[in-house]
Amino acid sequence: MSLKSGRLAETWPLHYQDVPFGASFGKEIQEKYKENVYVGYRYYETARKAVRYPFGYGLSYTTFDISNLSVQQEEDHVLVSCRVTNTGGRYGGEVVQCYVQAPETELWKPVRELAAFQKVYLEPGESKTVVMQTPLDQLMRYSLKEEKFLLEDGEYCFQIGQNVSKIICKKTIHLAGEKISLSSQDEQVRAIYQKADLEQVSDAEFAKLLGRRIPTELPITMESRFTDLKQTVMGRILFEAVLSVVKSFPYHVAEGVSELANGHLLKGLRCFLRVPKVPKLPKHQRQIPSGAPDRSDWQSAERNLLFSEKLLQHGIPGMLQRFVQ
Repeated sequence: MSLKSGRLAETWPLHYQDVPFGASFGKEIQEKYKENVYVGYRYYETARKAVRYPFGYGLSYTTFDISNLSVQQEEDHVLVSCRVTNTGGRYGGEVVQCYVQAPETELWKPVRELAAFQKVYLEPGESKTVVMQTPLDQLMRYSLKEEKFLLEDGEYCFQIGQNVSKIICKKTIHLAGEKISLSSQDEQVRAIYQKADLEQVSDAEFAKLLGRRIPTELPITMESRFTDLKQTVMGRILFEAVLSVVKSFPYHVAEGVSELANGHLLKGLRCFLRVPKVPKLPKHQRQIPSGAPDRSDWQSAERNLLFSEKLLQHGIPGMLQRFVQ
């Protein structure tokens, strides 16, 4: 039986402008993930930003009540249990969502994060005890100074919610751990990330967080966008040269273009002149006499050589001359 009891695995913002760094995403040579730990609902909850539909949101044909919340620490995990009752008149399913709020320290972190969840199906008036566990490893934070993950000592608040924004009940326990010492960081950067004020994270502030300069040029690889060629002088020449000859080209030519853009002239020319070896499609496989050349292989090689010759004789020299002028 199909039931309407699913939950959103993402946040739906009110406006696209509310998405952190949405205006620059996909429009630069490299992506700068300035969000740090504030990805998805972690940002919207910590920054207290209103959304259209929060993470974990969902509907049902019936109603549920959650009670008798219990939280206790076992050897290497925290055990969370609660009583779920179907208080409506229809059979239905509920997704019990357990979130955890870590102790407030100098180390910035989201206001709450999903720790565990479990789905339960109940008849009208039926009750069940749902048991979930959260490994202590999942609650650890990375210490830059110690260069390893540590469990912070302090009060951890485990919360049961209908979604990340609607908490029904909660209980706090103390978890024995260590004090995480912060490495030397810029006070302004720390203040920005403590409040999840991501609109204030400029490239200069992000560079302080990284502890190094943000690179302005990257090597061209087969994963680079074609427009990324324009970040170097040779790349700009190749960009115009290739577009003046064809709109698409085989893989070995793409490799040659990337090598030339990185300044590797001989490697690039070698790629252009290489005859690619590709497996034949099943429809092209047929019995041929031993030692006889396959006509399709010769045709493919001839097309690739003609393309390389056309690119080298007309595209690049022509664009070089145009660039010099």
